[in-house]
Amino acid sequence: MKKNPHPFYRHGISFLKASLFLSVTFYVGKCLVDSFSLLDRSILVFRFAWITAGLLLILPSPVAGAFVYKYVYRQLATPLSLPEAFVLLTLPAVGKYMPGKILSLAGHAVLARTFGVETSVACAAIIVLTLTALAAALLIGFMLIPIDIPGGVPLLLVASAVSAAGIVLMVLIHHRSRKRSHNSLSESSHDPSRPIRIPVLSMGIVFLGMFVQVGLLMTGVCVVTMGFVSLPLSAVPAFVGMSCLSGVAGFLALFAPAGIGVREGLLLAMLTPVAGAGSAAMVTVLSRLIQTVLDALLGCTGLVVLRKIRNKLPSPAGN
Repeated sequence: MKKNPHPFYRHGISFLKASLFLSVTFYVGKCLVDSFSLLDRSILVFRFAWITAGLLLILPSPVAGAFVYKYVYRQLATPLSLPEAFVLLTLPAVGKYMPGKILSLAGHAVLARTFGVETSVACAAIIVLTLTALAAALLIGFMLIPIDIPGGVPLLLVASAVSAAGIVLMVLIHHRSRKRSHNSLSESSHDPSRPIRIPVLSMGIVFLGMFVQVGLLMTGVCVVTMGFVSLPLSAVPAFVGMSCLSGVAGFLALFAPAGIGVREGLLLAMLTPVAGAGSAAMVTVLSRLIQTVLDALLGCTGLVVLRKIRNKLPSPAGN
């Protein structure tokens, strides 16, 4: 029988998370305030063409993501409709703004359960989708970031090795987890012979789909942000790469809801040598604001789609 952790341990972990979050938030907040003191108000603009172009890049992103989600579940022998896949993509993501990001993962499993998906299958899908998204963001970031590590070693070479290690780790975790999921599935499924397995070629297709989805989303957010801050077109690739890397760091910081503080601190540090302290601070704050508004809009859209799906289900009285 599994023992519950000692209360001192639980409270200690909570205290550590809170301390880390407050320390990072204070440090990043101080850096932003100092940077804003150097801000040149002339960089603030309203470029309608940039904003429109960014929105046009963002719009196909959730559609591409929904197709990837649908493909993964189909590979797991659990077909979903495209609206159901869209709900699983957009609605649970709002949970990342809660501490620990547990609600995001648990919300995915709970919603998948309402669509008739077994929990073991949903957990396997979460692992595959999360790791491929992180690997895709890392690869995009490492491909586009122009900064060199001190000592003259190109960051791209080191980052490529880290990215390759991450992809290998993703595959290992996937193969390890699918055995456990298969055992769980064999005990609870109506079809015990059905394995939880995604072929290597299919994993490559999933990664490619996530690469497109993440690339469209992050590029769109960056282009919209630059519609309000006067930065040259040549800065877009670097901005996208830095946003991807800082986003991954924010996701891995479990103590920070939605990576708040960690993402901003890393993005500010990387952007300052490229755009200057004042411009980097403004871009950092605006990109966070745009990302939050986008997550809220997608979450609301997912909720609307979920209600329409449920309204189409036959009522118990009709049976």
